[in-house]
Amino acid sequence: MPRGTIPERDPVSDTITGSLVRLDGTMLLIIDDPNLPEEADVHRSGGLLVRYGFPYLGKPHRSVVLGLLALDYGEMLTGEQAFKTLRTQYTRYPRADVIGYRNDGVDEMTVAKNLDLALPLHILIYADEQATTPIARADVLIATDESITTLPDRLHTQLPLFDTIATWQAQKDLYDKP
Repeated sequence: MPRGTIPERDPVSDTITGSLVRLDGTMLLIIDDPNLPEEADVHRSGGLLVRYGFPYLGKPHRSVVLGLLALDYGEMLTGEQAFKTLRTQYTRYPRADVIGYRNDGVDEMTVAKNLDLALPLHILIYADEQATTPIARADVLIATDESITTLPDRLHTQLPLFDTIATWQAQKDLYDKP
């Protein structure tokens, strides 16, 4: 890449098959539980585009979906390389510019030290590759042990995991909503 060329943003995205369902005020990402209660509000089913938001330090309800990472010395990273660098080497580059979109769809540029990388990533569901505003943020993952093997690690390690909706309903009062 010629010096001075800024690459296009390339946020990390995963496409999965499942349903996004609101139940009891919680947004469930359901991979395989056909037993939906009647009161469940299905927002979207089928192919879902998942992106990952890095929460802000001191404002954990806000996050930024990384599209471009500009390191201190001028190197610019996108896609998987940017994602992996920010997740694993953020202490080496606290002044690196994180360029992307906030979880409310607003264009954003901040520095890595403004992010809280100790918190779980926000799991954000989008309508398509061009969308900058998510449909919703998933709070809980409903998936069996078999279906977890088909999901990206970065997805199923960031959400409370239950094998069925009934299991989640029986235990939902035992944990705080993320």
